[in-house]
Amino acid sequence: MGYKVSFAGTGRIAYSFANQILNSGGEICGISNRTDKNANLFSQKFNLNLDNLGINYLPQDTNVFVLSVPDSSIQTVAEQLSLNDLDFNGKIVLHLSGAIDSSVLDSVAQKGAVTGAVHLPQTFPDNTIISLQNSFASIETSNQSNFAEIKKFTDFLGLRTFEIKAKFKPLYHLTAVFVSNFLNSNIFVAKEFFTLTGNDDSNFYEIYKNIITKTAENIITKKLPGSISGPVKRKEIETINSHISNILNSDIKPEINKLLYLNSYLTQSAILIKALSENGEDEFSSIQKLINEKLILVCGLLQDELKRENK
Repeated sequence: MGYKVSFAGTGRIAYSFANQILNSGGEICGISNRTDKNANLFSQKFNLNLDNLGINYLPQDTNVFVLSVPDSSIQTVAEQLSLNDLDFNGKIVLHLSGAIDSSVLDSVAQKGAVTGAVHLPQTFPDNTIISLQNSFASIETSNQSNFAEIKKFTDFLGLRTFEIKAKFKPLYHLTAVFVSNFLNSNIFVAKEFFTLTGNDDSNFYEIYKNIITKTAENIITKKLPGSISGPVKRKEIETINSHISNILNSDIKPEINKLLYLNSYLTQSAILIKALSENGEDEFSSIQKLINEKLILVCGLLQDELKRENK
Protein backbone atom coordinates (compact mmCIF):
# COMPACT_ATOMS: atom_id res chain seq x y z
CA MET A 1 0.00 0.00 0.00
CA GLY A 2 1.33 3.45 -0.91
CA TYR A 3 0.56 5.94 1.84
CA LYS A 4 -0.52 9.52 1.20
CA VAL A 5 0.51 11.62 4.17
CA SER A 6 -0.49 15.12 5.29
CA PHE A 7 1.47 17.06 7.89
CA ALA A 8 -0.19 19.33 10.42
CA GLY A 9 2.81 21.26 11.65
CA THR A 10 6.37 20.96 10.39
CA GLY A 11 8.40 20.69 13.58
CA ARG A 12 12.02 19.56 13.58
CA ILE A 13 11.26 15.85 13.53
CA ALA A 14 8.89 16.35 10.57
CA TYR A 15 11.83 16.79 8.21
CA SER A 16 13.35 13.40 9.00
CA PHE A 17 9.92 11.74 9.12
CA ALA A 18 8.95 13.21 5.75
CA ASN A 19 12.26 12.14 4.26
CA GLN A 20 11.63 8.57 5.40
CA ILE A 21 8.10 8.61 3.95
CA LEU A 22 9.38 9.72 0.56
CA ASN A 23 12.32 7.30 0.58
CA SER A 24 9.91 4.46 1.36
CA GLY A 25 7.71 5.25 -1.64
CA GLY A 26 5.05 7.26 0.14
CA GLU A 27 3.64 10.61 -0.93
CA ILE A 28 3.29 13.86 1.00
CA CYS A 29 0.05 15.34 -0.25
CA GLY A 30 -0.74 18.14 2.21
CA ILE A 31 0.82 20.66 4.60
CA SER A 32 -0.81 22.81 7.24
CA ASN A 33 1.28 25.19 9.30
CA ARG A 34 0.69 28.30 11.40
CA THR A 35 3.03 30.27 9.15
CA ASP A 36 3.44 30.28 5.38
CA LYS A 37 7.18 30.70 5.84
CA ASN A 38 7.67 27.40 7.67
CA ALA A 39 5.30 25.57 5.34
CA ASN A 40 7.16 26.89 2.31
CA LEU A 41 10.55 25.92 3.74
CA PHE A 42 9.25 22.40 4.30
CA SER A 43 7.71 22.18 0.84
CA GLN A 44 10.83 23.51 -0.86
CA LYS A 45 13.11 21.12 1.05
CA PHE A 46 11.38 18.16 -0.56
CA ASN A 47 10.37 19.82 -3.86
CA LEU A 48 6.71 19.23 -3.04
CA ASN A 49 5.19 22.29 -4.70
CA LEU A 50 2.48 22.36 -2.03
CA ASP A 51 0.73 25.41 -0.62
CA ASN A 52 0.10 25.97 3.07
CA LEU A 53 -3.45 24.74 3.60
CA GLY A 54 -5.71 25.40 6.54
CA ILE A 55 -6.13 22.44 8.88
CA ASN A 56 -9.68 22.01 7.54
CA TYR A 57 -8.59 21.87 3.91
CA LEU A 58 -6.13 18.99 3.89
CA PRO A 59 -6.64 16.55 0.98
CA GLN A 60 -9.53 14.13 1.13
CA ASP A 61 -7.38 11.23 -0.07
CA THR A 62 -4.92 11.50 2.83
CA ASN A 63 -4.28 8.09 4.42
CA VAL A 64 -2.16 9.30 7.33
CA PHE A 65 -2.24 12.63 9.19
CA VAL A 66 0.96 13.40 11.11
CA LEU A 67 0.70 16.05 13.82
CA SER A 68 4.21 17.45 14.24
CA VAL A 69 3.43 20.26 16.67
CA PRO A 70 4.46 21.14 20.26
CA ASP A 71 3.00 18.85 22.91
CA SER A 72 0.81 21.63 24.27
CA SER A 73 -0.83 22.08 20.85
CA ILE A 74 -1.55 18.46 19.91
CA GLN A 75 -5.05 18.26 21.38
CA THR A 76 -6.10 21.62 19.91
CA VAL A 77 -4.79 20.72 16.44
CA ALA A 78 -6.55 17.34 16.63
CA GLU A 79 -9.82 19.05 17.56
CA GLN A 80 -9.43 21.44 14.63
CA LEU A 81 -8.69 18.50 12.32
CA SER A 82 -11.81 16.69 13.52
CA LEU A 83 -13.92 19.56 12.13
CA ASN A 84 -12.67 18.67 8.64
CA ASP A 85 -15.41 17.43 6.33
CA LEU A 86 -13.75 14.04 5.91
CA ASP A 87 -14.67 10.42 6.34
CA PHE A 88 -12.08 9.54 8.99
CA ASN A 89 -12.91 5.84 9.04
CA GLY A 90 -9.69 3.91 8.41
CA LYS A 91 -7.54 7.01 8.26
CA ILE A 92 -4.56 7.12 10.61
CA VAL A 93 -3.92 10.17 12.80
CA LEU A 94 -0.59 10.20 14.65
CA HIS A 95 1.34 12.53 16.87
CA LEU A 96 5.08 12.21 17.43
CA SER A 97 5.43 13.10 21.11
CA GLY A 98 7.28 10.85 23.51
CA ALA A 99 5.60 12.36 26.58
CA ILE A 100 1.91 12.64 25.64
CA ASP A 101 -0.35 9.63 25.12
CA SER A 102 -2.83 9.21 22.29
CA SER A 103 -5.90 10.21 24.31
CA VAL A 104 -5.30 13.79 23.11
CA LEU A 105 -6.48 12.54 19.70
CA ASP A 106 -9.88 11.43 20.99
CA SER A 107 -11.71 14.06 18.94
CA VAL A 108 -10.67 12.36 15.68
CA ALA A 109 -10.89 8.87 17.18
CA GLN A 110 -14.57 9.53 17.86
CA LYS A 111 -15.00 10.18 14.13
CA GLY A 112 -13.56 6.78 13.24
CA ALA A 113 -9.84 7.54 12.87
CA VAL A 114 -7.14 5.08 13.86
CA THR A 115 -5.16 7.09 16.41
CA GLY A 116 -1.85 6.63 18.14
CA ALA A 117 1.52 8.08 19.03
CA VAL A 118 4.72 7.12 17.23
CA HIS A 119 7.90 8.28 18.93
CA LEU A 120 11.50 7.89 17.84
CA PRO A 121 13.95 7.87 20.77
CA GLN A 122 16.43 10.12 19.00
CA THR A 123 17.41 13.76 19.25
CA PHE A 124 16.30 16.26 16.63
CA PRO A 125 17.92 19.57 17.67
CA ASP A 126 17.17 21.23 14.34
CA ASN A 127 15.74 20.54 10.86
CA THR A 128 18.74 18.52 9.73
CA ILE A 129 17.51 15.32 8.11
CA ILE A 130 18.49 12.12 9.91
CA SER A 131 17.97 8.76 8.22
CA LEU A 132 15.35 6.79 10.12
CA GLN A 133 15.82 3.51 8.27
CA ASN A 134 15.86 0.64 10.81
CA SER A 135 15.45 3.11 13.68
CA PHE A 136 13.51 2.05 16.74
CA ALA A 137 10.13 3.66 17.34
CA SER A 138 7.53 3.22 20.04
CA ILE A 139 3.83 2.87 19.27
CA GLU A 140 1.23 3.82 21.86
CA THR A 141 -2.44 3.46 21.08
CA SER A 142 -5.72 2.54 22.72
CA ASN A 143 -6.23 -0.97 21.32
CA GLN A 144 -4.56 -3.78 19.38
CA SER A 145 -6.55 -3.11 16.21
CA ASN A 146 -5.12 0.41 16.05
CA PHE A 147 -1.68 -0.92 16.90
CA ALA A 148 -1.81 -3.35 13.97
CA GLU A 149 -2.80 -0.63 11.49
CA ILE A 150 -0.16 1.80 12.71
CA LYS A 151 2.48 -0.94 12.66
CA LYS A 152 1.72 -1.55 8.99
CA PHE A 153 2.60 2.09 8.38
CA THR A 154 5.78 2.00 10.49
CA ASP A 155 6.82 -1.26 8.78
CA PHE A 156 6.33 0.51 5.45
CA LEU A 157 8.72 3.18 6.71
CA GLY A 158 11.33 0.60 7.70
CA LEU A 159 11.08 1.31 11.44
CA ARG A 160 11.61 -1.26 14.18
CA THR A 161 8.73 -0.80 16.58
CA PHE A 162 7.86 -1.73 20.15
CA GLU A 163 4.73 -1.04 22.17
CA ILE A 164 4.33 1.38 25.08
CA LYS A 165 1.16 1.42 27.15
CA ALA A 166 -0.36 4.84 27.80
CA LYS A 167 0.09 4.61 31.58
CA PHE A 168 3.84 4.10 31.10
CA LYS A 169 4.35 7.01 28.69
CA PRO A 170 5.76 9.37 31.38
CA LEU A 171 8.31 6.74 32.49
CA TYR A 172 9.21 6.05 28.88
CA HIS A 173 9.84 9.74 28.30
CA LEU A 174 11.82 10.02 31.54
CA THR A 175 14.10 7.31 30.18
CA ALA A 176 14.93 9.49 27.19
CA VAL A 177 15.40 12.56 29.41
CA PHE A 178 18.01 10.76 31.50
CA VAL A 179 19.74 9.22 28.49
CA SER A 180 19.87 12.43 26.45
CA ASN A 181 18.86 15.69 28.16
CA PHE A 182 20.74 15.16 31.40
CA LEU A 183 23.88 14.23 29.50
CA ASN A 184 23.75 17.81 28.21
CA SER A 185 23.44 19.21 31.73
CA ASN A 186 26.45 17.17 32.85
CA ILE A 187 28.47 18.52 29.93
CA PHE A 188 27.39 22.05 30.87
CA VAL A 189 28.72 21.61 34.41
CA ALA A 190 31.90 19.90 33.18
CA LYS A 191 32.58 22.82 30.84
CA GLU A 192 32.25 25.28 33.73
CA PHE A 193 34.72 23.26 35.83
CA PHE A 194 37.10 23.24 32.86
CA THR A 195 37.02 27.04 32.56
CA LEU A 196 38.06 27.29 36.22
CA THR A 197 41.36 25.59 35.29
CA GLY A 198 42.31 28.71 33.32
CA ASN A 199 42.08 27.03 29.93
CA ASP A 200 40.31 28.40 26.89
CA ASP A 201 36.85 26.82 26.89
CA SER A 202 36.71 27.02 23.09
CA ASN A 203 38.82 23.84 23.08
CA PHE A 204 36.62 22.00 25.57
CA TYR A 205 34.63 19.88 23.10
CA GLU A 206 37.69 18.92 21.08
CA ILE A 207 39.68 17.96 24.18
CA TYR A 208 36.89 15.86 25.70
CA LYS A 209 35.46 14.46 22.46
CA ASN A 210 37.25 11.13 22.82
CA ILE A 211 36.21 10.49 26.42
CA ILE A 212 32.59 11.42 25.67
CA THR A 213 32.35 9.17 22.61
CA LYS A 214 34.31 6.32 24.23
CA THR A 215 32.07 6.42 27.30
CA ALA A 216 29.00 6.15 25.09
CA GLU A 217 30.62 3.30 23.15
CA ASN A 218 31.49 1.44 26.37
CA ILE A 219 27.93 1.82 27.66
CA ILE A 220 26.61 0.23 24.46
CA THR A 221 29.19 -2.55 24.20
CA LYS A 222 29.95 -3.35 27.85
CA LYS A 223 26.66 -2.19 29.34
CA LEU A 224 26.27 -1.21 32.97
CA PRO A 225 28.03 -1.61 35.30
CA GLY A 226 30.85 -2.89 33.08
CA SER A 227 31.30 0.55 31.54
CA ILE A 228 31.74 2.34 34.89
CA SER A 229 35.17 3.66 35.82
CA GLY A 230 36.41 6.48 38.02
CA PRO A 231 36.96 7.20 41.73
CA VAL A 232 33.71 5.63 43.00
CA LYS A 233 34.45 2.30 41.34
CA ARG A 234 38.06 2.44 42.54
CA LYS A 235 36.83 3.37 46.03
CA GLU A 236 39.13 6.42 46.14
CA ILE A 237 37.60 8.22 49.10
CA GLU A 238 40.44 10.77 49.24
CA THR A 239 39.78 11.78 45.63
CA ILE A 240 36.03 12.06 46.28
CA ASN A 241 36.71 14.22 49.35
CA SER A 242 39.00 16.41 47.26
CA HIS A 243 36.32 16.83 44.59
CA ILE A 244 33.77 17.88 47.21
CA SER A 245 36.14 20.37 48.82
CA ASN A 246 37.16 21.87 45.50
CA ILE A 247 33.57 22.42 44.45
CA LEU A 248 32.75 24.07 47.79
CA ASN A 249 35.82 26.29 47.61
CA SER A 250 35.51 27.15 43.92
CA ASP A 251 34.76 30.55 42.44
CA ILE A 252 31.49 29.35 40.89
CA LYS A 253 28.88 32.09 41.08
CA PRO A 254 26.11 32.48 42.06
CA GLU A 255 26.27 30.35 45.22
CA ILE A 256 23.19 28.37 44.22
CA ASN A 257 25.01 27.05 41.14
CA LYS A 258 27.85 25.76 43.31
CA LEU A 259 25.36 23.94 45.54
CA LEU A 260 23.45 22.53 42.57
CA TYR A 261 26.66 21.19 41.03
CA LEU A 262 27.77 19.64 44.32
CA ASN A 263 24.33 18.12 44.84
CA SER A 264 24.55 16.64 41.34
CA TYR A 265 28.04 15.22 42.04
CA LEU A 266 26.89 13.61 45.29
CA THR A 267 23.62 12.26 43.90
CA GLN A 268 25.28 10.75 40.84
CA SER A 269 28.01 9.21 42.99
CA ALA A 270 25.32 7.59 45.14
CA ILE A 271 23.65 6.21 42.01
CA LEU A 272 26.97 4.81 40.76
CA ILE A 273 27.36 3.02 44.11
CA LYS A 274 23.90 1.54 43.63
CA ALA A 275 24.73 0.36 40.09
CA LEU A 276 28.02 -1.21 41.22
CA SER A 277 26.47 -2.81 44.32
CA GLU A 278 23.76 -4.48 42.27
CA ASN A 279 26.54 -6.20 40.34
CA GLY A 280 27.82 -7.78 43.54
CA GLU A 281 30.59 -5.31 44.28
CA ASP A 282 30.79 -4.34 47.94
CA GLU A 283 32.89 -2.38 50.41
CA PHE A 284 31.35 0.96 49.51
CA SER A 285 30.21 1.66 53.08
CA SER A 286 32.83 4.34 53.78
CA ILE A 287 32.12 6.19 50.55
CA GLN A 288 28.35 5.82 51.02
CA LYS A 289 28.59 7.27 54.52
CA LEU A 290 30.59 10.24 53.24
CA ILE A 291 28.13 10.84 50.38
CA ASN A 292 25.15 10.64 52.74
CA GLU A 293 26.68 13.11 55.20
CA LYS A 294 27.52 15.61 52.47
CA LEU A 295 24.09 15.25 50.85
CA ILE A 296 22.40 16.10 54.15
CA LEU A 297 24.62 19.18 54.48
CA VAL A 298 24.17 20.33 50.88
CA CYS A 299 20.40 19.77 50.88
CA GLY A 300 20.11 22.05 53.92
CA LEU A 301 22.29 24.74 52.33
CA LEU A 302 20.44 24.41 49.03
CA GLN A 303 17.09 24.75 50.77
CA ASP A 304 18.20 28.00 52.44
CA GLU A 305 19.59 29.36 49.15
CA LEU A 306 16.41 28.49 47.25
CA LYS A 307 14.29 30.25 49.87
CA ARG A 308 16.41 33.39 49.47
CA GLU A 309 16.16 33.19 45.70
CA ASN A 310 12.37 32.85 45.80
CA LYS A 311 11.85 35.93 48.00
